[in-house]
This record gives sequence, structure tokens and C-alpha cells, in this order.
Amino acid sequence: MSYAKLAGLQPIYGLYSGFVPIFVYAIFGSSRQLAIGPVALVSLLVSNVLGGIADSSDELYTELAILLALMVGIFESIMGLLRLGWLIRFISHAVISGFTTASAIVIALSQAKYFLGYDVARSSKIVPLIKSIILGADKFSWPPFLVGSIILAILLIMKQLGKSRKYLRFLRAAGPLTGVVLGTTIVKIYHPPSITLVGDIPQGLPNFSIPKSFECAMSLIPTAILITGVAILESVGIAKALAAKNGYELDSNQELFGLGVANILGSFFSAYPTTGSFSRSAVNHESGAKTGLSGVITGIIMACALLFMTPLFEHIPQCALAAIVVSAVMGLIKRIFCFGPLLALQLYSLVLRLASLLGLVLHLLSSFMSQQILILLSWDVFQALLSTETLSNTQKHILTTE
Repeated sequence: MSYAKLAGLQPIYGLYSGFVPIFVYAIFGSSRQLAIGPVALVSLLVSNVLGGIADSSDELYTELAILLALMVGIFESIMGLLRLGWLIRFISHAVISGFTTASAIVIALSQAKYFLGYDVARSSKIVPLIKSIILGADKFSWPPFLVGSIILAILLIMKQLGKSRKYLRFLRAAGPLTGVVLGTTIVKIYHPPSITLVGDIPQGLPNFSIPKSFECAMSLIPTAILITGVAILESVGIAKALAAKNGYELDSNQELFGLGVANILGSFFSAYPTTGSFSRSAVNHESGAKTGLSGVITGIIMACALLFMTPLFEHIPQCALAAIVVSAVMGLIKRIFCFGPLLALQLYSLVLRLASLLGLVLHLLSSFMSQQILILLSWDVFQALLSTETLSNTQKHILTTE
């Protein structure tokens, strides 16, 4: 629900996006631990692009978000069927690292309105967001700030304790639930008028419906390609790491196809673009998941929530959901202060990473990222081709085979 709000959608679409796609991926995906669903970065991209086309309160906005899921799914499926998974290796980690760090800052700033109690301008640039926050300071309200800050502090503490001690790992998974329950309890007891609530959420499973607004499909192609690239990088990166930890081989092409089919079928049940989630996959792994059955169980739990529990969600404070989003991206923001890894990078990687980070200050997220992808692909492919003259046979094999 938090990520759906970040995407400019009603919270129910976050629940829909965590329902059908996870069932489909369990059948077609190759990772045994990957948990797919809405994620912060993709949600931000959806919001940035669609916000310039339609108002988030319009039905067209929701239709375009669902259409994007269909388009992203088609691109991913085609890449999987054509066995184009090898293209992933040519995407620079330096640019993606800078991009995700900058995006994390924008995501955190975009949630400020729920902490501060007043509206903040929607933008993909850091400077306008900060300016809007400063200009509206006279409307500041203490109740949402205090509740949101307390929940955020609890989430960060639970996450840190879960990382530092093995026997406390369950705290990482329990953090969001704790935050939601605490926030709802405070609102129920004190009824602070300045804290906005999630509000009415439709009860029941999503209906089957064909995506609409196909007349806008051509204008959405660049965005769909961008989201596809980001979704693949995030999902395949997580899946490969989990496969290595659990001692099995990951088929990148099957992974692309599984993600694609999940998004395609999800779009017929009101889902917006989904991909692998860092936090949920980590929880899945630490819980001992060994097969795709874990995804099926998660899907069943989501179905039960949609059928029976949505009335309970109506009283969740928006600042609690915002705290969950901010806590999820804090790890990415911390990278700015990690100078050791930065100094270890090659000069061109450092420049690309910093350029991607600073790009959000001056440019729109989507257009800047598209330019960066072209630059990094050209540079990395050139480097790979140039280096084949001196690489050993083993390294050549890695470069030229899947």
C-alpha cells in the first residue's frame, strides 16, 4: 500500500499488485526465493511519468499505470524468449548505483508531506521538492511528525537489530507490521485531526479486465523500456545473489520470461509494474524458503487480506506508510556517506556514479536516466570489446557466453 501511494495510486492497487503476479512468478520464474511485487524505485518512475500526463485522481492515471504493467511484461517476455539475458552484463553498476541513490533521496523527500502535515509539490527533482517543503513550513503540524518519526525510529532499530543478531532476524520482517499496528492504535486512541488516514479500501479480489487507453501506448514506450531495464536489473541482481547463496544456477532468460508473464497477467487484474523486492526476498530467504511454493503461500495470504482484512486497513495513518517507505530506502541513501567504496571505483565509474546522483538535481529522472543508459551501454560494450584482445580464455568465455 505504501508503494502504491508513492506511485500516485490508491492503496488497493498495491495489494492487487502483490496478489496475481506472485502466483504467476512462482510457476514461471526460476528463482526459488525471489519475492516480487511493488517496489519503491519502479513506483517512483510510474509517478514521475504519469504525473505529467494525467492527475493521479483521474481514472486515466490508473488505466495508464495498468497499461504500463502490460507493456513492461511484453518487453520482459520478449527478452526472455529471444534469450537476451546476456545484455544485463553490459549495464554499468556505477550508473545504476548513483541512480538508485538519487532516486532514494527523491522517494524520501516525496514522503515528507505525510510527516509534516501539508502538501508538497510532486516532482522528480530534488531542488523543487526541498523548495516546496521550505515554503510550506508555516503549515507544519506536530501530530503526524511525532507519530511518523516514532514509527520510523522503531523500524530502523528493528531492522538494525535484525541485521546484527541472527536470533533477532524476525524483527526485520516484523517491523512494518509493528509500525502499522502502532500507528493505527495511536490514531484510534487519540484521534488527532491533522493525521490523514488511508481511508476506504474496496473489499474482495480484483476483477478480470482488459487494460485500457491503448491510444496512449506509443507515448509510454520510452517509460516502459526504462522501467523494464530498472526492474530487470533489480530483480535479476537479487535472484542471482540468492541463487549463489543457496547453491543453484539461475537462468537469466527464464527469469526475464517469468517476470514478463507475471506483469502481463497481473495487468489483467489491476496490477501496476512489479519486480523483485530486496527486503521481501531477504525475508523469504531468511525464513528458509527453498521452492517457489513460498510465493504461492504469500499469494494465498494476500488473497485472504483482500477478502477479509481491508476494513482494518482504513484506519492506518498515512505517516505510518510513509515511515515504511523511508525506512526501506534509508540503506540506499547511506551509500552517499560510504567514501571507501567510492574511492575504490575506477575513475570513469566514479564519474558516472556521481553524474547519475547529481542528475536528479538538474534533470527529470526519466529523461536523464535514458541518456545515461545510452552512454553506459556504449562505454561498457566498447570496453568489453576492447578488452577481449588481452583477456584470458576464461575471461573471454565469461564475456561471450551466458
